[in-house]
Amino acid sequence: MGNIITYEVGAEALQNALRAIYDSGAAYEQLLEKSTDEVTKHYLIKKINIINEFSLTVVSLLKEMKIQPLEQGTVSGGISRLWFDLKAMVVVHNPISIIEQAKHIEKEFCDTYLAQVSSGIHSEKVYEVLLNQLSEMQGFKYPEVLINPLDIKQTVRF
Repeated sequence: MGNIITYEVGAEALQNALRAIYDSGAAYEQLLEKSTDEVTKHYLIKKINIINEFSLTVVSLLKEMKIQPLEQGTVSGGISRLWFDLKAMVVVHNPISIIEQAKHIEKEFCDTYLAQVSSGIHSEKVYEVLLNQLSEMQGFKYPEVLINPLDIKQTVRF
């Protein structure tokens, strides 16, 4: 009977990870739409590809457990993206602001994963997958972006 409880809790950790994956992926896509320079676009595309790989792995594990994977992220993730869109009406996003927003997205993702990994109530396989994905996300380097000083002066529209 203990295996059933561990199994279900492991599935809960995977579902929570999947929510973080969906929220992060949608947020990175949103940043990609706002990005204007090739270095930042390339960086965001790599992040999106990593997130998509994470999704495939987590969905596969859930299906192995015969559990229906969630199909969308969290309400708070949707609200964050809406807030970003509203700010975009007033502020022109430069490469530095895009990277700063990407760091915020990564922090939320890593916080969620860390909570799942630290819970200690999951199978070894789930633990390894979550820990590996967390490590990969934390190990991803930010690009060195150069910004034109004129871009900084033009960040607020009047």
